[in-house]
Amino acid sequence: MSQRGETNRLVYEADLLLRIDSVPDDALVARTRALEEGAALLLEQALVSLLVEIDDSTFWQSGQWRGQLMASTIQRAELIQLAELLRRPDSWLSLLLDECAAVVPAGRAATPAAGEVMIATTRLSRREVLTQAVVEFKALAAALRHTNEEW
Repeated sequence: MSQRGETNRLVYEADLLLRIDSVPDDALVARTRALEEGAALLLEQALVSLLVEIDDSTFWQSGQWRGQLMASTIQRAELIQLAELLRRPDSWLSLLLDECAAVVPAGRAATPAAGEVMIATTRLSRREVLTQAVVEFKALAAALRHTNEEW
């Protein structure tokens, strides 16, 4: 499979997970969390795949790609655009990575604390953040691929 195909597959699978409706039962919360966490991690892997796709001269490592991307030595316009998105805390990419960090805070799946209470806020739900990330990712990938192909 081509790198582009791999990127597309990962985004497609994340999107599929987010579209699964959970049937209310005793495991609803756990199932919903698992679907959302799986989608978040697939999107992060899709981002790494996209980095390889647009810059195959760099060895992009799953655990270290953020540091690599934020390095000041980046000269490629597509990578600079991604780094700028990472620097903006309100960007879809930063929100996505916050969700990914919440999934695996110290190398293991996150679980709610005992007695955790949900408080209504204006903050987007995890599913809303991830769904927005899928849409934005697809648009960004298309734009980056287009500029990358021009050169």
